Amino acid sequence: MQTMSRTAWLACLVGCGGTTAIGESVPPAVDTEGPSDAPTTEQQDWDVPVSTPVVGGATLTLHDGIRVAASDVHSGQVVLVNLDTFEVEAVQQLPENSEPNRMAQGDAGTLWVAQRRSGHVTGLSTSDLSVVAQHWVCPAPRGIDSGHDGTLWVACGSGELIQFDDVQILRRLELGPDLRDVVVDPWSDRIWVSRFRAGQVIQLDGAGNVLRTEQLPSARFEQFLNGASRPPVDVRFDGRVAWRMVPHPEDGVAVLHQRLSSTTIRTTPDQANLEVPPPYYGPPEASEPGTPGRRCAGIVHTALTHVPTEGDPITSSAIWAAAVPTDLTFVSDDTIVMAVAGAKPGSMSAASLVDIDVDTLWDRSTTCVIPGSTRAAGSALIHSVASNVDGRLVSVSGPPFKVRIGNTVVHEAGEAGHAGLELFHRNANLGVSCASCHPEGADDGYVWTFENVGPRRTQSLVGGLLDTAPFHWQGDLHDMADLMDETFVIRMGGDPMSHADVEDMADWMDGLPTVPTSGRGTTTQVSEGEQLFVDLGCAACHVDGILTDNQSHDVGTGGVFQTPSLRGVAQRLPLMHTGCATSLTRRFDPECGGTNHGDVSDLTPPQVDALVSYLETL
Repeated sequence: MQTMSRTAWLACLVGCGGTTAIGESVPPAVDTEGPSDAPTTEQQDWDVPVSTPVVGGATLTLHDGIRVAASDVHSGQVVLVNLDTFEVEAVQQLPENSEPNRMAQGDAGTLWVAQRRSGHVTGLSTSDLSVVAQHWVCPAPRGIDSGHDGTLWVACGSGELIQFDDVQILRRLELGPDLRDVVVDPWSDRIWVSRFRAGQVIQLDGAGNVLRTEQLPSARFEQFLNGASRPPVDVRFDGRVAWRMVPHPEDGVAVLHQRLSSTTIRTTPDQANLEVPPPYYGPPEASEPGTPGRRCAGIVHTALTHVPTEGDPITSSAIWAAAVPTDLTFVSDDTIVMAVAGAKPGSMSAASLVDIDVDTLWDRSTTCVIPGSTRAAGSALIHSVASNVDGRLVSVSGPPFKVRIGNTVVHEAGEAGHAGLELFHRNANLGVSCASCHPEGADDGYVWTFENVGPRRTQSLVGGLLDTAPFHWQGDLHDMADLMDETFVIRMGGDPMSHADVEDMADWMDGLPTVPTSGRGTTTQVSEGEQLFVDLGCAACHVDGILTDNQSHDVGTGGVFQTPSLRGVAQRLPLMHTGCATSLTRRFDPECGGTNHGDVSDLTPPQVDALVSYLETL
C-alpha cells in the first residue's frame, strides 16, 4: 500500500485547504501546577517503525446513526462507512506510525482522532475526512470525548487530562500515569477517566474537581488449580486492566476489564501429588467441557463492571475464554457484543466477536458466563466494535486493517501483521494470552504470589527486551526459547513453539516502545538528578543505554535479583519485585528499596525530588 510520508502529510495539512490550527511542539503550561520549563519525552522519532500491540476502541458511531468511523493504529488510516449502503464514503491516510485510535465527534461536524504515538489530536471533516485542524496535546494521547460545551477532553497515558477547543489548550489536570479512556457523561456534567493497568475509574465534576476514585471491585470464585483432579479453592480475583470504558445506557459508565487471581500459584510439580501436571495457570478449557466453572478457572479472566454516578460499582461473573477483551457495544437492552482480540482459531476460543446476555452477566450465582451466539468466529485480532440504534454492527480487525459491516468486509488496507503480534495475543489454552499479563506489551502492574518463590511483580517487556537477558527476576531463563517454554507452554498450556515462532515472538517484543512521559521537574532539577544518579553509584548497575548490567545482585530486598532496565520506569509503577514502591519517591525508602541499593540515606527531600525528576525522563 502506498502511504503518505509524515512530511508530505504535514505539508498538505497546511496547503491543501481547510482551517488548520497547528499546536506548538511542546504543550503550553496552562492551568497546571508544574513548572513552565518542565522537560518532556515527546517522541522526536515517532515516525520510526516500532511494534504496535492490539489496542481496541477504534470505532465511533456518528451522530447521524448511519455512519461509523474506524481507525487503524497499524496502517494509519481512518475510514467512514455507511451502514445503509455498505459503502466506504471516505478514507484519510494519517502519517504511518502516528497510531490513530480513539475518536470523538465535536459539535461543529468534526471528527477528532487521538494519535497515540505522535501526540497529536487531528480534526477531520465528517463529510469527506479532510483535515481541518491539528493540535499537539501531550506525549501519549489515549482517550478522547466531546464535552457539552463543544470542547474536547483527552486522557493521556503520560498522566494529563487535557481540555481544549479549536484554538488552544484550556486546562491541564494531573491525574497520575496510565490514563486510558475519558467519557463525558451524557446525562450530567460528570467526567469519567479510567486508569488502564491499575483498573481505576476517576469521577470529576465539570470544573475538573476529582469527586471520587473507584477501584474496580474484586470478586470471589471457586478456582480449579493445577489440574482437574484437584478440588476447587475459594479465590479472590482483583479488578485490574481496564481495557475499555464506555457510557452505560442507564447511568455512569461500563468498564470491560480483567480480574487477576490473588491465590498462591504453583510453577513446579506438587511433590506430594506428582500426577498433577502443568499447565499451572489453570486447567485446560477442554477438561470436562460440561462443567462451565472450569472454563473460567484460569488466573486471569474477563469481567464487566458498571460504575454508577452514585453508589457502589456492580461487577459481573467471569466471562469465559475472553482473552484480551478490547471493546464492547450495547446493541440492545438485552445484549452486549464484545470484541476479543485473543481468539485461538480452531479451538474452543475461536470466537472473537461474541454476544453476552445482560441478565446472565449480572447474575452472580452463575460462576462463569458462557457467551451466546458468536460472530466472526476464528477471525484473529478483531479488536473494535460499534453499533447503531438498530443494532447493526461494525467491527475492525487487523493487521491488515479490515472493516466489516456484519460479516461483510467493506474495506481492507495495509499489510499482514508481524507473526509475533498474533502469537503474543493468542489465547494459549486457558483463556490467557501473553497480553493478559502484559497488556499492550508492557505489564499489568500486579504482584503475583508464586509457591516457593514469593511475591513477584509482573515485569515490563517494553524498551528493548532482548538487551535485558537473562529473564525473570532471578535471571534463571537464559534466552527467549527458555522464556517461551517456561511461560507459554508449561505455565499457560500453549502448544510448543517452533524455532521460527520463538524468533518471531522475540523480534516483535523487542520492538515494543516505552510510553513517553511529561517531565514534572525543571531542567535544573533533571540535571541535578542525573549527576546524583552517577554520584550515588546508580549508573554502575543501570549502565548507560540499556540501563541494566544484566547481572543479579543482593541490594537488601530479601534475595538476589536481576537488575531491571530503567527504560520507561516512571510508567510502570509499582516498582521492585514486591511492588512496594508505589511511587518513584517510595523507592528511596530503604524499607522498600533495600539497604544496599545505593547510599540514599543522606539525601535531602529536594535531592530525592531531583532524582525522581531525572528518572521520569528515562
